[in-house]
Amino acid sequence: MENLYIKDLVSFSGEKLHCVQTSWTINQVVSFLIEKDIPACPVVHGKKKNGKVGRIRGYAILKDLALKLKDFSEHKIEDFMSESKWELSSEQYLVDKISVLYEKPVFVITNDKNQYYATVFQKDVAEYLHHISSRFMYLRAIENKLSGFIYSIDENESIYDVSFGVKIEKLFSDEIWSKSKIGF
Repeated sequence: MENLYIKDLVSFSGEKLHCVQTSWTINQVVSFLIEKDIPACPVVHGKKKNGKVGRIRGYAILKDLALKLKDFSEHKIEDFMSESKWELSSEQYLVDKISVLYEKPVFVITNDKNQYYATVFQKDVAEYLHHISSRFMYLRAIENKLSGFIYSIDENESIYDVSFGVKIEKLFSDEIWSKSKIGF
């Protein structure tokens, strides 16, 4: 498997740039976040052009804003947004950023022209990691079944400590194969 980049994650989850305007009220922003089923999004001043923006002013975080709805629902989001910097380049290695991607509610991804073109959420990361690791989980399940089968014949617990290749060799050895009563 080649090195995975942030752009591979974006490609898998789809290029979507969820953002709100600085002129929106907290009520509008909370409604948007709930409607899109996302925990946070960037706040921008200008409109999106061709699905991209040039500058992020801050971030709207649903859990923080929900607490402010009662008293400040008609106030502008720009007075209540987080000023954190949750930005990544599409050309960064995914493995270098994986631990960071789980710590924040949203990341905005920049392209090679330093334009923001996508938002990535923890859910996107989890789905992508499941997608690329599921085939390895199936192999591990096969290996576990093979170990259990060999152990049921040989009753030697050391089979659980050897590599998959050694387990396959052990299965086809005269010692195990003849006892298995598998008729081919």
